[in-house]
Amino acid sequence: MKKIYLSIVCVSLLLLSSCTDFLKEEPKSSLPAETFFSSLQLAEGAVNNLYRLGPNNWTSGGVYDGTRLMMGGWSSGLFDNLNYKGQEIWIQYAQELEMTPNNMNSKMSQLFNEPYQAIYRANTIIKTLPTVDIVATGIGQDNMERLVAESKFFRAQNYLYLVKHFGDIPMITEPQSAADDLGTPKTDVKTIYEQVIIPDLQAAISTLPVESQYDNAMRITAPVASAYLIDAYVQMAGFPVNDASKYAAAAAEAKKFLPGGAYAPLYSLETNEDFEELSAYNKLRSVNVQASSPGGRKTTTSPEFIYIQEFQAGINNNGINQNAWPMEVAALGSAECAVTLTNNAYKPMPRYLAMYDPAVDLRMKERQFFANSFDKRDGSLLENSELNTPSPYFYYDWGGVKNENSSGRHFAIYRLAEMYLFAAEAIAQAEGVTAQAVDALATIRARAYGYGEVSKETIASQLSSLSKDQFVEQAWLERYREFVFEWKEWNMIQRTHKYPKTNAMDSSIPVGTAQFVDVTTVTTGFSGSKLLSENNLLWPFPLEQTQRNPNLTQNPGY
Repeated sequence: MKKIYLSIVCVSLLLLSSCTDFLKEEPKSSLPAETFFSSLQLAEGAVNNLYRLGPNNWTSGGVYDGTRLMMGGWSSGLFDNLNYKGQEIWIQYAQELEMTPNNMNSKMSQLFNEPYQAIYRANTIIKTLPTVDIVATGIGQDNMERLVAESKFFRAQNYLYLVKHFGDIPMITEPQSAADDLGTPKTDVKTIYEQVIIPDLQAAISTLPVESQYDNAMRITAPVASAYLIDAYVQMAGFPVNDASKYAAAAAEAKKFLPGGAYAPLYSLETNEDFEELSAYNKLRSVNVQASSPGGRKTTTSPEFIYIQEFQAGINNNGINQNAWPMEVAALGSAECAVTLTNNAYKPMPRYLAMYDPAVDLRMKERQFFANSFDKRDGSLLENSELNTPSPYFYYDWGGVKNENSSGRHFAIYRLAEMYLFAAEAIAQAEGVTAQAVDALATIRARAYGYGEVSKETIASQLSSLSKDQFVEQAWLERYREFVFEWKEWNMIQRTHKYPKTNAMDSSIPVGTAQFVDVTTVTTGFSGSKLLSENNLLWPFPLEQTQRNPNLTQNPGY
């Protein structure tokens, strides 16, 4: 698993070593690309760099503004950054529906530019690597095909992120110099899906090994590409493409992860050994943590993780650990908290928490997904302030906070539970409320409801009686409950144009449920009387990019 880190360092050193010769040599952009693929080590290093570019690099948090992937949750009003949004003012612009290309330029530049950096590099690998002498360089046919397939995966991944959040964007599939794309016009989302995202992911699936990422030295595998392909199909079935035929394609791919499917032997859902530290949810939280909490578990893998962002303390630290608690925890000092600064940067709002039924849902129980107090070494508790509760216990690395001020905790971009819920929704949309769709949804809900002693059979019976539309909304509701701290909610709102209205917004709605209403009928809770609009569902292009490229017309409403 250290192979990727080493290769990235090697390539970085190679590039840095040429800086002193810059004035007497050609600029790198004018050198033939083949120069960078003159050995297997260099070719692998170029691809390895893609593992830490764009959204891949956005699962590790900063103390003040969390991770970049939290942007959607703040835009929805379902989450808050109570302590530091006065400093990180762009969070308030998002919550208050006051974003402009100018006041969001810096943040949007990060979210827009970095994926294109990955795309540019992937394009060069995809186009150039097949043309080098694979015998003379020692790359070989198998390695060449594998590296090209991985590069196609990353190109698709970055384009998928961009079209979800920005809509129509420039589609670039050829290697370019910095000047080449100054006037590249936008391409519609549907075309980008059909010409890049879907074929790239299909190519990766057909080439890469059918193994878990853990069994493939943490490299991309066919199931990882399949997870992205399912997501892409489901997105295409929703806004803005609205191609309902893609539900059948998503269902077919998702069934590979269900019992009896091609990928089923590779993965399994975490189970509840107890309803405390050895619950399924604390097992998910504790993968590669620094030290297990009392009564907990320390493991380097999870059978539920499909696509993992790997962290190793001291090499590539997972900074999200510092977002597990409000600032008062760090103020206790090093005797209680080794982390210098803490900030509950992704505090779920009451409107989100009202989707859980605390009487039956283990995920809502203290120290599962959420925590309201911090354990001090003498056994006493530091209670969160009323305004800053609950905290995302899901981000907590006990040893990282208590002892080390660093965390190697792994983070799953996709896990098996999401494939079950994708399957439930897609099967229902394509085939109706079948036994397979019901079982997929009931399996995930039963794991949480076992705490309340509600059996899977009871849940399945209730789900089987629903209409297709009612069942699909239950699948949506379970996604919100299951992935509260995994940054999935904004994409749900974008593709469905529905907002989860709950008891905290309307007391007539029972606690533990949600009504999915038109997104244009609600505020963010921070925006006063200003309602969300369809324009708010896409972000503005950074001002610097629209000034640089006159054909990059600004998104509507900005």
